[in-house]
Amino acid sequence: MFGLSGLVLAKLTAAALVVALSPIPVVVALVLLVHNDRPHWSSLAYLFGRVISLAALTAVFIRVPRLFDGLKGPAPAWTSWLVVAAGAAFVVLGARLWRRRRAAAAKRSQWEHRVGRISPLAAASIGIFPMWTNPKILAASAAAGTEIATVRLTAVGAAVAVVFYAALASAFVAAPVLAYLAVGPRIDPHLERIRRWLAHRRHAMTASTLVVVGLATVLYGMA
Repeated sequence: MFGLSGLVLAKLTAAALVVALSPIPVVVALVLLVHNDRPHWSSLAYLFGRVISLAALTAVFIRVPRLFDGLKGPAPAWTSWLVVAAGAAFVVLGARLWRRRRAAAAKRSQWEHRVGRISPLAAASIGIFPMWTNPKILAASAAAGTEIATVRLTAVGAAVAVVFYAALASAFVAAPVLAYLAVGPRIDPHLERIRRWLAHRRHAMTASTLVVVGLATVLYGMA
């Protein structure tokens, strides 16, 4: 459908999971739900900000390969080594974060208290702008955008692919938000327990994700 093959969807899913498995955005959403004065609007604004930002990032990266349509011959050899270097950097960063995970988890997260008092507009900004400076999100969105550009989908197919990637990458943030909209404040105790569990382990989870993504990137570059 729309020219999207199973292989393309699998590659988009892999890139989306790199973003979705980051625990910090989920913690932010849970703080907005449990501790914000306007939990419905603030959490929805944050979620929509993330989806829009991911879609915009992917659309930008779709255009990048088309800038080189006029070039002939295979890509230069240094591009593969650049991919390997980027993957190695992810592995090193993840290893460093893993070694420091316990000390970091012991520190009280002051930002969680500040996030709980922000307005829906500020929540949307938190969902939009940090995405453009996060190396992991940039790498995943670049992979998704390049894949969409490479398979030469129709305009409708490309739009569906972008929406698929952005929605799946935001799935873990959307889950508690949608649950809160359906059930209401009655699930606050459950959301707070999940928030505390994630907050205590977010550094270890982020480190593990970085190492796995880094290794996969290195293997891709060497291949």
